[in-house]
Amino acid sequence: MTKIKITSKSKAEINWDKAKRDLDFIKSFQSFCQSQDWRIVVSGGYGLDILLGQITRTHNDVDIIIYGQSGRDEAISKIQIYLKKLIKNVTIKIAENDFMVEIDPNSPGFGANIYYVQTESNPYINLNTIIKQSGEQITNSPKRFPLPAKGKLNDLEIEVQNPHTHLADILYKQGYKPRKSTHDQDIANL
Repeated sequence: MTKIKITSKSKAEINWDKAKRDLDFIKSFQSFCQSQDWRIVVSGGYGLDILLGQITRTHNDVDIIIYGQSGRDEAISKIQIYLKKLIKNVTIKIAENDFMVEIDPNSPGFGANIYYVQTESNPYINLNTIIKQSGEQITNSPKRFPLPAKGKLNDLEIEVQNPHTHLADILYKQGYKPRKSTHDQDIANL
């Protein structure tokens, strides 16, 4: 696994060991996804921090969206094999819905939500048409789901979730009602 160095201007108390482990995982997982011709997008708190170019707080987990033309079963199998080689004592829970497969590896001190979205065409060219579990094709609106943004944090360069999509997701999770949560820093950053 490639190691990266991290720094931040944040005044928040940050668990630097955990942040470094998480970012090393993202960089390693990025290489794996690229070898599969899958487009990887970091979302959640780390996505925002990468967009800002600094760690702003300690994050509970890593959120990754993978877009690829591979079938779901094939993708799940490849991801499971990779994670079992990469993370000792990994426990993988798989939850499925019509659009995505969520793979949640939980290990002591590490958590990740990895979403696999099957696309109709090359995910590096067109993310507008995704394939549901039933095989039905759905067209996404670029206004509703804007394209990812480019982000860089030290030597990690990767696509991240569009800030508008990120903010909409946070507000949805909070029921559109402001309340104290771990996402407050992300909302302030947005």
